[in-house]
Amino acid sequence: MTSRIRNRTRHEIACSVSAMAFMTLAFVFPPSQPAKAQTFTVLHVFTGGKDGGYPVGPLRKGQDNDLYGAANIGGKYLYGNVFKMTENGKHETILNSFRYWNGNDPNSYLTLDPSGVIYGATFEGGDDNYNGTFYELSGKNKEKVIHQFPYLVSTDGYNPTGPMVVDAQGNFYGATRNGGPTNNGTIFKIDSSGNETVLYNFEGQADGSLPLGLVLGPDGAFYGATSCTYECYSGGGNLFKVDTSGNLTTLYTFTGGADGNVPNGNLLIDPAGNIYGTTNLGGTGPCSEDGYTGCGTIFKLTPGGTESVLYNFQGTPDGQSPSSGVIADGKGNLYGVTLWGGSTINTVGCGVVYELNAAGQEKVLHAFEASDGCQPEGELLLSKNVLYGAANAGGANSVYGAIFKIDLKQ
Repeated sequence: MTSRIRNRTRHEIACSVSAMAFMTLAFVFPPSQPAKAQTFTVLHVFTGGKDGGYPVGPLRKGQDNDLYGAANIGGKYLYGNVFKMTENGKHETILNSFRYWNGNDPNSYLTLDPSGVIYGATFEGGDDNYNGTFYELSGKNKEKVIHQFPYLVSTDGYNPTGPMVVDAQGNFYGATRNGGPTNNGTIFKIDSSGNETVLYNFEGQADGSLPLGLVLGPDGAFYGATSCTYECYSGGGNLFKVDTSGNLTTLYTFTGGADGNVPNGNLLIDPAGNIYGTTNLGGTGPCSEDGYTGCGTIFKLTPGGTESVLYNFQGTPDGQSPSSGVIADGKGNLYGVTLWGGSTINTVGCGVVYELNAAGQEKVLHAFEASDGCQPEGELLLSKNVLYGAANAGGANSVYGAIFKIDLKQ
């Protein structure tokens, strides 16, 4: 990969480079299978105004059964918002509109506290820092900036991205895409008083660069991925684990070829310690753009470090460039979305929602056609046999995205 990717967001990487009960599976799988009839519903189409625009999953479900999420733009001040809406999408409530000084471009990975407090991060913004914030929203929808990531401080990180993990003491652990001595990203801890400690600085060499966020494993360690290795000159990317003291172990390095290239999204870890995820590029699919090959993959990594490709995307009709991680239903099925592909109407396609079963067969549950959304991004939410997700663009008479659901009961 070229160095220009190093200074871009995960969303931009996906959009530009890609434009063109668990299981043990073999390396080669049957092609995509036609899906049974599913009920697809658009719950809300964003206008780009006060209701927001360009939403990115995952959505969260609160104790009130409402759906919670974030929009990258729009809101009262046009810098994005945090919203909730009823399950049927008929009523949306704006919980916070960012003003830039208190955040801009909110991260979609919200943490819902049982007491009603919402925690989250913004990729940019902050009072004269402009490099992101960590905030809380009280039950009265009053925002408090807990931490501002400093501007041009090489020893610190900035531009927080991806999911965070909170421990029993109220400490949050996460990753920044940039910052650190070599500007290749960091892993940080923020305590309940807003004090930040950098636990690990990525060097952009064999340890990778552009970390995507953290998830908690069954062993109590944090797991994550980097978008690329060697400052993105050689592509690939890593899977790693790190403890609360900042000791990092690289678990697997992608070659950028048949095993996958540019891991993205939230990792999924089963009780046995197997890791599941996706790569935006790579694999054996026929896609090729600017020297990058493959349409993306779904992979599995065993605790012993053995990686296997569970599925190779082909572009049409099964989808191209999975734009987030996968979720599981406990019955051996994985679900996710792709940023492109799936359409037989045009050469690019607006992406799909897919299911991968234990036999390695992929079903396209829905192929987007712009009028019902385009470029779905972020992990799906599964609740009571219904999938909820966000399309980053498109929507009827709109370009600002939509919230959708798919009923799997059919």
